[in-house]
Amino acid sequence: AMIPHWFLVADASRAWVYSQGRRGDLPELVRGFRHDESRRRTQDLVGDRPGRAPKQQAGVRAVLAQGTDPADVEKGLFADELMTFVLEALREKKFSSMSIIAPPPMLGRLRARVPRPLASRVIDERAHNYTRMREAELRSLLRDIRPRVPLAM
Repeated sequence: AMIPHWFLVADASRAWVYSQGRRGDLPELVRGFRHDESRRRTQDLVGDRPGRAPKQQAGVRAVLAQGTDPADVEKGLFADELMTFVLEALREKKFSSMSIIAPPPMLGRLRARVPRPLASRVIDERAHNYTRMREAELRSLLRDIRPRVPLAM
């Protein structure tokens, strides 16, 4: 049996993983992700005044003190979550190769977090935001852009 090709389609706060068995098949949704914290304003993530924010935001506030935007921190955490999921799936041999498609800032975050075992499996990266497309259109597009790269398994 062929081990599928996966597509990770993401922006800073949403992502979908699709799996395509044979070339030419419509990719099927594996899982969707949401990370609403990436979309909130810095002010909302940090709270109005020192001491007012909930406990879990203490880390975000510490980072803010170092001059980093908490929304950027959240986007990084989301990228971590996606890479953790993908790496686990690779260990379970759920895919053999992968395309990563995300707008430039998020693509950069994901690329920076690709763990070594995954690096040779990422055979295509595209700096596009496809997260606002309708699902039927997205699946057709993904079907047609799978790279033609022979993979040594």
